[in-house]
Amino acid sequence: MTQKEAFSRSGAAEARARLNALLADPDTYASRSIQVRSELRLRKEMTLAEFVAVWVATERDLGDIAPQTLNEYERIANKDVLSGPFGIGQLRLKEVTVQVVSELITAILHGTETQRGRPSVAKQARVVLSNTFNLAVQRGLVSISPVRDATTVTIRTKRPRAITDDQASELRRAVFNWAKTPYASDNPYADAQLLPLLIDTVIATTARPGEVLGLRWAEDVHLDGPVPTVNINGTIIFLKGGSAVEGQMSTVRQSRTKTGDEAVEEGRDLVIPERLAVALRARRAQNLPGPFVFGHKHGHPLAQTSMRILWRAAIAGTAVEGMTPRTARKLGATRIAHERGVDAAAEQMGNTREIAQKHYVERRRLHDNSDILGALIGEILEPEELALQQLWIGKLADLRDAAETFGIEQLYLAGVPERQKDDRSPLVLEVDRQLDEFTVSQITAAALAIFGAPASVGVNPSPTGVPIVNPWA
Repeated sequence: MTQKEAFSRSGAAEARARLNALLADPDTYASRSIQVRSELRLRKEMTLAEFVAVWVATERDLGDIAPQTLNEYERIANKDVLSGPFGIGQLRLKEVTVQVVSELITAILHGTETQRGRPSVAKQARVVLSNTFNLAVQRGLVSISPVRDATTVTIRTKRPRAITDDQASELRRAVFNWAKTPYASDNPYADAQLLPLLIDTVIATTARPGEVLGLRWAEDVHLDGPVPTVNINGTIIFLKGGSAVEGQMSTVRQSRTKTGDEAVEEGRDLVIPERLAVALRARRAQNLPGPFVFGHKHGHPLAQTSMRILWRAAIAGTAVEGMTPRTARKLGATRIAHERGVDAAAEQMGNTREIAQKHYVERRRLHDNSDILGALIGEILEPEELALQQLWIGKLADLRDAAETFGIEQLYLAGVPERQKDDRSPLVLEVDRQLDEFTVSQITAAALAIFGAPASVGVNPSPTGVPIVNPWA
């Protein structure tokens, strides 16, 4: 029997059914026959691989985990937890200890000489094991979960960086040029003009690529009213059991978005730019097969994996190679957040404020609140005092530049805030090391030229004057 057959849905369902029947009535457990108790001991001998199959089947029946998420958990379990170079699927449940789990998670997290570390996979593998052993504890097969005290995985999220306007133009240019190539016309997935318009739609709506792929002409796109809009209420997913063939993976439209907080009938209504509406009207006039705006050339939903294949082919060898559809989404999110606030960006994207800030909105590098903060200075300083301060700051900057020319890292000036505009009294300059006569004469000459006053330079290992920077800061 192959591994795939061993983990088949039918086998998992049978194991789960036997286990549920065995543990259905815990109140009468003490009175069960020796034969039943022997069966329970046998169930406790289940391997981790067998019980992961039970957990997956149980979750499919409950429906608490999104189908595509559970598919991913099952894939990671079979590939990285149960088998593979670090696999522990052959161990019995009672043999899986805190140390075993920690070693597995650490191996996936940091990798080996032949395999790089995969933090996100390590985190998901830990989730799979945690949920599996929680169920095992509930069913009385183990007394405590070994995952509880095992190694944890913390993934540091990078600060979001949106592409620049120039990069957006380069991205669009690369894709539009690619659409004219023979491969774009002959590719097995979609018509040549799908990708350029899809990218423009992602940028102009900030919707997720899967949500854009899920747009339907009749139900979701409204181009003929006074204001063109699209309604985001679903997404394209890759689902196990979505086809007529049991257990087969297929591409289907899910009638809710990733966040799942919109009712199917409502979704998010987004006003789109007129230039995008014009392009969508032209695409609609082509009468392409199927109900989807960005569907497969044969009319059914276009898988996100197929869209990414076209995306990578279009930008290969260009200045924007390596960018993802998510990167393009950040551009619109950042622009909205900077112009109208993070809340407006989050509502447009269908995210919470926290998710928008953490993953999509690039922080401003230049913060200009000078009009607000400048008023505070104005309330403290009279205009004449402010002008005098700016005069001295300029002179100090000139003297600092002169000092650095002669290799003086720090030069101190006593009594700066008390000096008046036309003060010609001698300046007292302090340094923390001995200078040669040439340097001293050059600095005193510079001070005389800048301030119109004589100066003396003295060595003071612990200078008491003000550094030659803004003394009012």
